[in-house]
Amino acid sequence: MEYAEKWLANYAINNKESTVRPRKIEQKRLVKRFGYIKIKQITSIMYQDFLDELNKIYATNAISGTHSVARMIFKKAYQDSIIDRDPTLYAILPKKLETAQDIQNKISNPISKNIEVEKIKLILSTAKEQGLENVYETFSLLASTGIRVGELIALKYDDLKSQNGKYEIVVTKTLYTPTNNMREYRLLPPKAKGSIRSIDISKELYNMLEKLITKQKAIKFATGESYHNEKFIFAKANGYPQHAKQIANRLSRILKLCKIEDKYTPHSFRHSYATLLEELQLPQVYIQKQLGHSSFETTQSTYIHITDNIKKEASAKVNNLAKSFLQ
Repeated sequence: MEYAEKWLANYAINNKESTVRPRKIEQKRLVKRFGYIKIKQITSIMYQDFLDELNKIYATNAISGTHSVARMIFKKAYQDSIIDRDPTLYAILPKKLETAQDIQNKISNPISKNIEVEKIKLILSTAKEQGLENVYETFSLLASTGIRVGELIALKYDDLKSQNGKYEIVVTKTLYTPTNNMREYRLLPPKAKGSIRSIDISKELYNMLEKLITKQKAIKFATGESYHNEKFIFAKANGYPQHAKQIANRLSRILKLCKIEDKYTPHSFRHSYATLLEELQLPQVYIQKQLGHSSFETTQSTYIHITDNIKKEASAKVNNLAKSFLQ
């Protein structure tokens, strides 16, 4: 399937590296199965058999991703008049049958997305007293802003803003490590255009991050030229940014110290933040802005309706919430 390689090359031109990488893996599954066959010879039955075979080996998400890539490849081939029929058009994604044991395992070992307020306070207090380097600051920012981990570790000194008594962090990028080697990191645009945003933060959180920046500058001065001087707020001792997996591991450590058995992840803070903002009855458009959830079109059409009074009131409530975490 030479056409699949051509499609991938064109896809890579118009998409982020972090988006292309999983597509490449999914495309390889397709090529491995049909690489020896001309694309116009692939039938609907052959393609359905391929999906059914994948179902014996891979998880549902992997199969769905591979199917999405196949749909894009064959659709483009049809548009280019390479084929006169699309074998993926009426394909059915196989479903994995859940056993009674699977259901029991989910009940016994649930994955929690939302962290209750009291547990957030316990996690932060424990992180402050027993956490490793920068753990308290990391979890405080996650809990108080709902920022994504990739966005947090990409933050630089200039992303922290203060003007006329208003404090913000500006999100314009996310950090990507394709090889899990932090020295080979990439700074990419955020998840979506709507994710480019300014997040309101409290004065207490601003001061905490200012102190962290001051500490990073002192480490740089002591380290000298070997320090990776890209001005990351959440940098390691050598100046390179933290790894997302490291943050997850450190949260697991804190949860054990807290004797919290729930399987929280760093992303759980984001779910909790969204829930708490909704409980505060803040305007939906403000919540979307803080989280960067909407598409660019939705952001553009919705945010213009936020008045200065609404934003000021909402910002005060959010700052009080964050302040309660840091007491």
